Amino acid sequence: MKNVQPSRCVMPAILALVASTSAAIAVASDDDRTYEMQWVISILAHDRGPLSDRHEGGTSVGIEAQFAPFQNKFWQFIGSPKPHLGGTFNFQGNTNVLYAGATYKYNFTSRYFINGALSLAIHDGPLHKDPIPCALNSDCGFGTRVLPRFGVDVGMHLGKGRSLMLFFDHMSQYNFLDDENEGIDHFGIRYRW
Repeated sequence: MKNVQPSRCVMPAILALVASTSAAIAVASDDDRTYEMQWVISILAHDRGPLSDRHEGGTSVGIEAQFAPFQNKFWQFIGSPKPHLGGTFNFQGNTNVLYAGATYKYNFTSRYFINGALSLAIHDGPLHKDPIPCALNSDCGFGTRVLPRFGVDVGMHLGKGRSLMLFFDHMSQYNFLDDENEGIDHFGIRYRW
């Protein structure tokens, strides 16, 4: 699915804005759970995974900022997840995604852990109601421009706030918001520092 949308010009600008804020954020300690902010970079197979319909392809690059949990009663009530803000970018002209949400972490041991993430995402992929490039009555296109996204990664602490993770995410609305639901998966590796 090749499509050119005006929002593609906005994504690099938003990413540059996020990156420019990192210099102003201080690190609290070497434990990755106490950093004020950490960066995560990903190399991902695009639209590949157990829930994928494989309409798109190629390799995507992801970048994400994870922040220390907010210190308020509501945030503690929901389990003190780490807020995150990120994007997944495909350089073959397929769907790009910007997202924001929360990441929950569970440590199996002092070295191994699992993360679960819930986000809202906005994408620049085709919508099913668009006549081009999606034909009517086809399995092409997303139902809405804003979609829920979930992700999971299993990882290993490398020390000094660094981690290596095996990652999977899925973005779709599973027919809750509209009749058409293409969905998209990413699968790959991530490095956090």
